[in-house]
Amino acid sequence: GYELVFDREVEYRIFRTIPHHLPTLERQLTVPTALIYADKSTMVNKKNVHYMKEKYQVRSWRMVGTHMLPMEKPEAV
Repeated sequence: GYELVFDREVEYRIFRTIPHHLPTLERQLTVPTALIYADKSTMVNKKNVHYMKEKYQVRSWRMVGTHMLPMEKPEAV
C-alpha cells in the first residue's frame, strides 16, 4: 500500500485556497489575481486557464510539476 508522507492539514489548507466560487465573483475582483499551476496536474487544464483569463483577467503561470506543486517547489511557488 501507500502512506502519505506529508501533513494532511497542510494539503487541506492548500486546497482551501482554490477559489471554487470564482463564478460568483464575476466583475467583483478588485486586485490582480494569478494562478500558478503544474504542467502535470489534472486539476487545471487549458480550458480552465482560458476561462479565468477571459472572465476574470486572471494571469497564469505553468510550472513543471504535479498536483503537489506547492509542496514540491514551495520557494518557486
